[in-house]
Amino acid sequence: MVDARETMIDDEFPVTDRTRVRRKADRASYGRHEIYAILDEALTCSVAIIKNGFPHCQPMIHVRDGDTLILHGAGNNALLGHLAGGSECCISVAMIDALHLGQTIPDHSFDYRSINIYGTGTEVQGRDEKLARLEKVFNHIVRERWQEMDPIDPAYLDYVRVIDMPLEECVAKGNAGPVEANDAAKAETLWAGIVPLQLSVGVAEAAPGCTAPLPDYIRNYPALRR
Repeated sequence: MVDARETMIDDEFPVTDRTRVRRKADRASYGRHEIYAILDEALTCSVAIIKNGFPHCQPMIHVRDGDTLILHGAGNNALLGHLAGGSECCISVAMIDALHLGQTIPDHSFDYRSINIYGTGTEVQGRDEKLARLEKVFNHIVRERWQEMDPIDPAYLDYVRVIDMPLEECVAKGNAGPVEANDAAKAETLWAGIVPLQLSVGVAEAAPGCTAPLPDYIRNYPALRR
């Protein structure tokens, strides 16, 4: 297996046995820019490990900091405990951009962007280091929110567990393009095409009893997330 820590060429991750895409390999990408763009857009990922001999998968909040993915959660979170102990993991992100409705069942699909990441993480030690990473997590979810909040209680900071996951073995796979309607006999009786999908932000609702004005970073949330 290729060592995933080799120097990257042309800003791409090296292909390893785990990241090599074999089915529809033309849809794969190892480009750092494309992979990082998907990670930065997504708000959650799925983290999978082998726990007590059985597969275990859990959704988690993530944020990318350079060439590192930051995960965090409760100090007694079993999955994070396994990661802190050196367990190998697979992290997956999927974004669905459109429905593909073709003229036959096999012609139905999605426009999608996905990532798989493999490797081992390390637990972040020290209050200052954990605090810096939690700030990055908050600002990824709601930019500028962290600066308005009271400082984190030291007891909570001691309780929370933070994991750094180096981004060394990664692959993206996606699909985008038109739906082909090749059967002229069905063209007038069976609709075929693309149904675009996108996340939308609803109207913010204040908590009961909250009379503070709506901050600009919430009012402009969709623009700030771009």
